Amino acid sequence: MSEVRCVAIVDPLDAGVLLAPALSAKGVVTVLVPGRDGQDADGFTHHLPWSPDPESGLKTLRDLGVDLIIPGSEQAVLVTDWLSQRLGLPGNGTDLSTARRDKHCMHVVAASHGLRVPRQVLADNLAQVLDFANSHWPVIIKPQQAKGGDGVHYCTSAEQAARAFHEIYGHHDVMGAMNHAVLVQEFISGPEYVVDTVSLDGVHRLSTLWTYGKGAPGFDSAGQFTTKTLLPPDHPQAPLLFAFACRVLDALGIGQGAGHCEIRMGPDGPVLIEMAARLHGGPLAHELARRSTGYSQCDLWVDAITDPAAFLADRTGQSGPTRAAGMVLLRHPPPAGVLERLPSLDSLFWNDPRPAPPAVAGLAIFIGDNAGMVAADMAIAAGEVTCTLLDDPAAIAALRPPWLSLLAQSSCNRAFAGPVWYQAALTAAPHLSPRLLTAWRGGELVGLLPLVQEGEGPARFASNLSDYNDAVVVRDDRAAAHALMAHARAWFPALELDCVRPDAACHITDAPLADPTVDCPFADLSGGYVAWRAGRSASFREKLKRTQRKAAAAGVIVDALKPDEWSVAADLFLSLHADRFGDRSLFTSFPWAADFMRAGLPGLLADGAAHVVTLRSGGEITGMCLCMVGADHLGYWNAGFRAVMEPFSPGVLMLHAALGEAAARGLAEFDLLRGLEAYKDRWATGRRRIGRLP
Repeated sequence: MSEVRCVAIVDPLDAGVLLAPALSAKGVVTVLVPGRDGQDADGFTHHLPWSPDPESGLKTLRDLGVDLIIPGSEQAVLVTDWLSQRLGLPGNGTDLSTARRDKHCMHVVAASHGLRVPRQVLADNLAQVLDFANSHWPVIIKPQQAKGGDGVHYCTSAEQAARAFHEIYGHHDVMGAMNHAVLVQEFISGPEYVVDTVSLDGVHRLSTLWTYGKGAPGFDSAGQFTTKTLLPPDHPQAPLLFAFACRVLDALGIGQGAGHCEIRMGPDGPVLIEMAARLHGGPLAHELARRSTGYSQCDLWVDAITDPAAFLADRTGQSGPTRAAGMVLLRHPPPAGVLERLPSLDSLFWNDPRPAPPAVAGLAIFIGDNAGMVAADMAIAAGEVTCTLLDDPAAIAALRPPWLSLLAQSSCNRAFAGPVWYQAALTAAPHLSPRLLTAWRGGELVGLLPLVQEGEGPARFASNLSDYNDAVVVRDDRAAAHALMAHARAWFPALELDCVRPDAACHITDAPLADPTVDCPFADLSGGYVAWRAGRSASFREKLKRTQRKAAAAGVIVDALKPDEWSVAADLFLSLHADRFGDRSLFTSFPWAADFMRAGLPGLLADGAAHVVTLRSGGEITGMCLCMVGADHLGYWNAGFRAVMEPFSPGVLMLHAALGEAAARGLAEFDLLRGLEAYKDRWATGRRRIGRLP
């Protein structure tokens, strides 16, 4: 294509409104060829008067020295082809114009070039519709020249097919064309992609690649997407999809200009749904692409027009690393304030609810450096994950089985994040009100955030006796975690969430944990017990041997609490703790803590969430070390022993046994939990810092 100085744009709508400003910025004269009377001419150098007869503008376009005519909308494609051919300008010609607009003809032509297309029939009576449908259920029934989701129906029965036929046949489509027949196609399942391209002299370039999120198809919703996600240029499917789109472009004779190809990835590979010889989507999609990749399809088309040599040499396009991005049509938005608290939300656009609520409440844009975070936030905005707040004890108790199931699939400590710990905290402090946030996906419980509240005060985790607090979600289910935290921040005026690990599911952003922070020493057991022991000092190992020999000589035994002792474990532990610490015992100073122990320990043992190491002398339990079971660790939580056992170093004996238990279970860590008592460093190989969520 030679130098272009003047471009005519036919009927700019949707993304087409971006073309004139972009071309003008490159010094190109622009001419509006309106598609309707009174069309806005802002941003154009010249404005042709509207006429239903495109031939009326031929002389003016020739006199203005127009070098190129391009479509600004779907309905402009046929007119653009005709005008370009009449004026002898570069274009796609008129031989295949009909195939670029009529979906039935499009698929016939594509199939003749060996491309996979849905099986189809063009029907002008219901008998034809049903004859085809009865062999291909489910089917899609839509207008021949459908645009977007206009008139697209998913049908699984004769009744639905009849309804769809009568809604389309004999009526005008959204662009004003009369439907003298309906297009009936087999339904192709699989993920749906959109490949945006720009072509010049038959050379095709990939601009952007998208995937649609549509959910389960319904009679009226098969053509409606809820999410549109921008995929990176190195997406695994990109080469296959782009190659398929190029074959479609060639089959339909699209060698000049923008195109976007909608493709389903079926069981046997890509299947053509539709191809359009125009820009994809609206202005927001192009702005999203520009902010994510540095360019949009509109930018690439303008480059092809104004610098064809650079385009053909592949010197235009992406300018930097791609950021994850997508948009969500808010058909069923979450409660007020939730979207604004999603970490990757970039912007929100709301439709005016007057005079009646629209079918789509608005649009949310998400951009971020982390694709997982963006995907999670989009799932919440799309309504794939929803949340409820429970404060009824009976309803909370009923969640115990799925709670335990979730806990087993999570990275949480099985004690601190479990139902027994939560209920024990409420039993010990009846002035607290339960505030259990639940996350659901498709009717299945996928997340819990066990909070409490005192009066109108801040919501917080249930007990300050917990060393690690977290939301309970299946590992890597970021959508459930984000949903819980966004709802919590929207529903409660204040949150005070502390004792959170940096890798906690509820820590959903990269923001550092806030003060107060606390160090938690831990022993790395990933290499096993022998490797850990070899890393201890010679003096430590020798002291441990002497302690064990002394205990053995005195008949002191270290073992685990037996199931028949679980019922008396709490009172016995409280007695031992008081014997060790006297008035300094937490459980003596704070009666609620003792109540918590009595309410919780039996259930923790029964659930396997706690492991108790015991010290026995003369057949009597003289020491107890309580350890809380984590997904990958055993956590030393508290210990007590009779004062008479002091000469035998009971703490050393019980800690060693607990660490050995963690190693025997194949756990990665023996965690010494909160506090920097000097003795912990002798056992620890590292530290982690926990803190408060900002």
